[in-house]
Amino acid sequence: MRRIVFLIVAMSTLLSRAQQITVIYKEKRKANYSSLRSHVGEDELELITGGKPDKESEFSVFEYKSVLRIDNHSSLYYPQEEITNDTLMVQTTYDDIDMGYKSLYRNIEVSDKNFSIIYQNLISKEKISTDRYSGKDYLVSEKLEKLDWKITNEKKNIGQYTCQKAILEHEHDESEIHVQGHEHIHLTEVWFTDDIAIGHGPSGYWGLPGLILEIKEGSTHVIMDKVVFDIGAFRVQPSAKGEKVTREHFKNLPILEFMEN
Repeated sequence: MRRIVFLIVAMSTLLSRAQQITVIYKEKRKANYSSLRSHVGEDELELITGGKPDKESEFSVFEYKSVLRIDNHSSLYYPQEEITNDTLMVQTTYDDIDMGYKSLYRNIEVSDKNFSIIYQNLISKEKISTDRYSGKDYLVSEKLEKLDWKITNEKKNIGQYTCQKAILEHEHDESEIHVQGHEHIHLTEVWFTDDIAIGHGPSGYWGLPGLILEIKEGSTHVIMDKVVFDIGAFRVQPSAKGEKVTREHFKNLPILEFMEN
């Protein structure tokens, strides 16, 4: 009898720990044109792009691997290796009354490769992500917002896992969009598997009946490379690097900076 009780307890412990999962993803992204716009003025942007609005199509694609660590209801998403930003040399020419035409050269760090480390807790609905503004690191806290997924009947295999397609429509964020009437709707396509019935995913996505293994949105493509089932190997915690602020405060930083100057 004691042996049976011991086996039941051991199996229960093993099953609870089996929720510790490490997922490695391959990611492919294009330099973010909208991020570039946020770092330079319209005149400088025109100089960089040669006045061509489709110049963003020539921006380079970069690839890397990311990690999603899952411990029951919590997850942490981060790059496997540090990703550095590109720096553009921007030449601005202006007319000086006394000295004639002058050229100003400025090095501008383009945050096209910014990668946010994202911590999420599906029980407390807590989200903490790293972000950067004006050369300073921040830890931005907010509540997880429910995502209105539309699950389709399409299925396919990714590795050994049977996956189902889901679509998310959300507000236009200067990525690839579809126009519906006068509204700009941003579409994100994901593939999840209920073979691993946990509602986590990379890039801050969550809330499906299974683990998200693939994401397609605009020029971004994220796909599972491998899944490792761990047993008591780690504890998921949010990043500790940066000043803690709310999402609302972070959004207001440009205004606060302007008022201080």
